[in-house]
Amino acid sequence: MGDVLEDRSSVTVVTSSSSRYARQLPLIGENGQQRLKESTVLVAGIGGLGGACALYLAAAGVGHLILLHDGVVQLPDLNRQTLMNWESLGRPRVEEAEKTLRAFDPDLKVTTIQGKVGEVSLDTWLKQADLVIDARYDMEERFKLNELCVRQGVPMMEAAMYGWEIFLFWVIPKLGPCLECLHARDAAEAWQPLGFPVLGAVAGAAGAMAASEAVKWITQKRVAGGGRGLSMGTLFSLHLLYMDTHAIQVARNPHCPVCGDRPHVRV
Repeated sequence: MGDVLEDRSSVTVVTSSSSRYARQLPLIGENGQQRLKESTVLVAGIGGLGGACALYLAAAGVGHLILLHDGVVQLPDLNRQTLMNWESLGRPRVEEAEKTLRAFDPDLKVTTIQGKVGEVSLDTWLKQADLVIDARYDMEERFKLNELCVRQGVPMMEAAMYGWEIFLFWVIPKLGPCLECLHARDAAEAWQPLGFPVLGAVAGAAGAMAASEAVKWITQKRVAGGGRGLSMGTLFSLHLLYMDTHAIQVARNPHCPVCGDRPHVRV
């Protein structure tokens, strides 16, 4: 793509793929940048975490984002949801997110899905996705998305936060443990989706970390210095109040109803 010169208020702006991504090309290379451009990522949950993740994926040059969320923007959302603003109040969350992302990068392809996991069909979109970011606030939806990704063989980054804590976990179908190996299914029954404390900076940090993992995955870790992604089967946690990190190894459950030797996927 050649450079495009555009005059905005007497300021000449140069836009091109080489110029826009010049600062990250030394890190991922031209081939890595091309991989990002050709990739599709489904982000389930466009709140503080998912919104930050979507923004940084767009900034990195991911070509197609599929955004899923239900409901409209409400005042308590604005302590963390940086894709929204005061004028977004009362408007559909995914539409406001799309508007902000398109303003950020007009070349970005954005598909929006208004609804919850389990209430809308995701089969077609999952077939297009290279990976999924699970940032849903509802555990029941997380379990359903886990089942869908395992069934269709789509890698999923499980990203979550609670208060000051961040949690990351890769679900790699047929190779490693899934979400149901990590958490008992009945955990969803006791979870209060809108009852946990949220600090915007923590949600944003979690989203940025999930985006970083996604970039490494898409570029196949072709980064300067080698690097590595979060290991499969590792539950990583970061407590920002104390700056403590923990990594717990999770084994695949051979009797797991979703990914076990004889799975009984409920979807």
